[in-house]
Amino acid sequence: MYVTEKDIPESIREKCKSREYKVEVSETVRLSDNYWSDGTRYEYFGVDLSTGKVFDPKYSEYGNPFTHPEVPTVVLEPNSAIVRTGTFCGKKSKPVVYIHPYNAAKLLKNENSDLSREEKIVLVFTRSYKSSYAGISNYRFHEANERTGISLESWSSAKASCVAKKLLKKNGAITTDGRNAVDGLREYDL
Repeated sequence: MYVTEKDIPESIREKCKSREYKVEVSETVRLSDNYWSDGTRYEYFGVDLSTGKVFDPKYSEYGNPFTHPEVPTVVLEPNSAIVRTGTFCGKKSKPVVYIHPYNAAKLLKNENSDLSREEKIVLVFTRSYKSSYAGISNYRFHEANERTGISLESWSSAKASCVAKKLLKKNGAITTDGRNAVDGLREYDL
């Protein structure tokens, strides 16, 4: 699930300074890759969600294959989170917030569970393709039409509906809510 910074507690935002976060719901977290390897290194910190207090999950000596090859696993308690930050292939990685299922309910939004097939097609192809490519100006529709048979009229109507539901921006870009609405859905599922 992807969330924007307004959905993340302030103590995490202050430490990460990112506009977009990924949230994974889990009861355990493996604290791996905390050493440099191929331009990748992750760092972890814990947060008490009820107080906002940041704590160290005590991982620094573990996960290094040269000194301690075993990878520690932290059991998440309700109202706690583990945040993974760091570098992936030489670039700053998007922060991942691991939360207990108890805390996930307020982040889940079921407003978009009633999407039509056409709206799902628009969102999946908008998420997956550039707006124009190889001289084709409406490339997303072109691919959707070829793979699902959706008509231009249905595409336009579904796109307008997605904009009204704030799943797409007015310029046609997909929003975080739009991404979450079709998370896990692939082209061939449509």
